[in-house]
Amino acid sequence: MVDYYVMDFIVVKMKRWAASLWKITASDLVRQYNNSFPGFYSLRIFLSFSILFWHGFTVSNGMENDLFQNNAIGALGRLVLPMFFCLSGFLIAGSAARLRSLKVFMLFRFLRIIPALLVEVTLSAFVLGPLFTTHTLKDYLTDFRTWAYFGNVVGNISYMLPGVFRLHPIPMVNLNLWTMVPELYCYLMMTVLFLLGIMHNRKWFLLSVLQGSILFFVLYPNPAWDHCPLNQYILMICFWVGCLSFLYAEYIPINKYLFWVSLIIAYVCFNFEPLAIPGILATAYCTVYLGLSKLPTISFLERGDYSYGIYLYGFPITQTIWHLVPDFRTGFVLFGLSAPLTFCFAALSWHYIEKPALSLKRYFLPKKIA
Repeated sequence: MVDYYVMDFIVVKMKRWAASLWKITASDLVRQYNNSFPGFYSLRIFLSFSILFWHGFTVSNGMENDLFQNNAIGALGRLVLPMFFCLSGFLIAGSAARLRSLKVFMLFRFLRIIPALLVEVTLSAFVLGPLFTTHTLKDYLTDFRTWAYFGNVVGNISYMLPGVFRLHPIPMVNLNLWTMVPELYCYLMMTVLFLLGIMHNRKWFLLSVLQGSILFFVLYPNPAWDHCPLNQYILMICFWVGCLSFLYAEYIPINKYLFWVSLIIAYVCFNFEPLAIPGILATAYCTVYLGLSKLPTISFLERGDYSYGIYLYGFPITQTIWHLVPDFRTGFVLFGLSAPLTFCFAALSWHYIEKPALSLKRYFLPKKIA
């Protein structure tokens, strides 16, 4: 009899715990915020500056980054890009669900990405390059690689300009651009899903993601997080899991205890590369939880969406500072000097390029949304 009452007590407690766990779901908060997610904006800014911080040490020490190799900080740092792609997938899936038009969706993606990218590539090729190249100006401008650099705008990534930063530990103008490739692949795959009618059928969407993920892990059973191009595919899976997080938001409980458990799981999995799938799922949950939370904000950072500009200009500016200040070539100093300058360029990019380009969206919005 005593055992019966003990078991009954445990069952009641478990039911109450389960009820509290599912008290609020991601779908509830999506409706509450009306597709305006302040947490995602703060998270995006934090992740952008995290990459800038990381690259201060990369520029200083080369790819063999002493601060982040095989230690706790490195394991946490490897969460940054997967979180970025999960975040992107969640928001872009929401955008696709609202627009329900392939033509408008692709146009909006173009306006968000290409104008600012074109300006950054042009400034790198025609301002940064001539200033820092070891070639003569004539040789620089007639070199095929100078003009091939504009292939970055369409996903044909080039990291180097003739004679520019060639003696640096990382002889690249903008290492950040490598993530453009998996992002563009994701958009191309979304185009295919739109055309096949799968994009707005979440069951078929889920099946497509599962099939693609299984195929990847059959071909690459032990993916390396820091090995290109395998990590491009890992980031693409993060993007699709982010999309699924939006499509199945009503099944995702928002709970702080689950967040901390997921963060621990993600940390462990990013230390043991074969555990890719649970690592990606845990990272996606952490991203959604933080994105739908009211994170602390800084007032002057709320005046625009500066994360893309930080992404575009952070690495070239850090490389430039490394070149100009030979006595201060440590990671912390490079970050301290590059962060405010990068933010200024990001602010200019947002207010004079990105925001005006995005203002054109109103001419193409479907009538139901407009």
